[in-house]
Amino acid sequence: MAYTVSRASRNNHIILQRLQSFSIKQAYPFQFIVLLVAILILEIIVGLVGYIKKNEVEVMLEKNLNSTMHSYYNNPEIRKSWDITQHEAECCGVKGPKDWTVITKNDSLPHTCCPDTPDDGTCTTHLNHYKVSCLEKMKTLFNRYGAIIGGVGVGIGAAQLIGVLFATCLARSIRKEYETV
Repeated sequence: MAYTVSRASRNNHIILQRLQSFSIKQAYPFQFIVLLVAILILEIIVGLVGYIKKNEVEVMLEKNLNSTMHSYYNNPEIRKSWDITQHEAECCGVKGPKDWTVITKNDSLPHTCCPDTPDDGTCTTHLNHYKVSCLEKMKTLFNRYGAIIGGVGVGIGAAQLIGVLFATCLARSIRKEYETV
């Protein structure tokens, strides 16, 4: 009799262990699904806010470009940023080269406004200089690459959605296995 009680107790213990392992196996896919859906929802919210606030970003960009332009000759870091921007984007000033004439009070421009800077390093409005505004160049870049970034975001979202579907299938499979035990 003691042997049967001991054996029944051991069998109950084994059954409880299997039930616990199945409930843990069920919990992991569900937690993964919840986490993935939460991240997907956050990505959608950020994308929508970015799209809705697009015009505010352009206004902020123009404001910051104007404010840093006035510190060009006083701050070496700002000067370096402007020089890199104007050289790489082949542009001059926020709205054009005339912006610099307001700051310099004459017709001189930063050397990066001229594609072919003379030997003395001067650049003026009388020389061959970039006529495109940096603000317009940046807007063009944002519009061009914004679509690419949006497409990548949609692709990542689709991959996450597929992950949710696979995790749901896995959870259902584990639940069916649990029900047959």
